[in-house]
Amino acid sequence: MSYDDRDRTLALAGVFQAATLVQSLARRGSADEGALQTTLASVFVVDAPSTESVFGTGQGLSVGLRALRDRLRGSSGAADFELARYVLALTQLEVRLRRNPEVWRALGEGVAELADHGQQGPLGVDQIPALAQLYTRTLSTLRPQVLVHGEPATLKRSDIADSIRATLLAGTRAAMLWRQVGGRRWDLLFRRRIYIARAGELLDTHPTLH
Repeated sequence: MSYDDRDRTLALAGVFQAATLVQSLARRGSADEGALQTTLASVFVVDAPSTESVFGTGQGLSVGLRALRDRLRGSSGAADFELARYVLALTQLEVRLRRNPEVWRALGEGVAELADHGQQGPLGVDQIPALAQLYTRTLSTLRPQVLVHGEPATLKRSDIADSIRATLLAGTRAAMLWRQVGGRRWDLLFRRRIYIARAGELLDTHPTLH
C-alpha cells in the first residue's frame, strides 16, 4: 500500500496530540476529553485499512493538527519547547521499542489481551489504568524513560498518572504509525511546510475546529 503526505500528517498529528495531552494532564490535571478518547482508542486499532481509520475523522485529531501546525510554524516559548521535547521523546521511544523484540512482543500481547476483555470503545476509569499498567510493564522498562514535568501535586494523583502513562503508550503507537507510512524525524526540519499545509487543509475540512 502506498502512503502520501496526508497519511503522514495524520499520523504525526497523532504524536503531537498525545504530547499535548500529556502536557495538559501534567500541568493542569485535565485534558480535552474527546481528544483523549480518540488517542487512547487508537491503541486498539490494528491492521487498519487506512491511516485515517486509526483516529477516525480529522475532527478527532483537531488538537494534534493544531499543535502540529502551530509548532512547525515556529511558535516559541517554554510550553512549545516542552511539547517538542515530548514529541521527540515519543519518536525515540518507538525506536527503542522496535529494537527490543521482547518488549515489542509483550506490548502486542498485552494490547490483544485488553481487546479480548472488552477494552475497546469508550475508555473509562477501569480501562485507562489497564493501559497504564501495560505501559509500566513494557515501555517504561526501556531506557532512558520519558520524563514528564508538571505540577507535583497533580502528578501525585493516581488518575492523572494513569492517564499520562496510557497516553504515552498511545503516542508511541502513533509514532510507530508515522514511521510505517513513511515519516522520518528529519521531516520535522525539511518537510515542515508540507506538514503545515496538510494540517491546515485537514482543519479546513472542519472549520469550527480552528
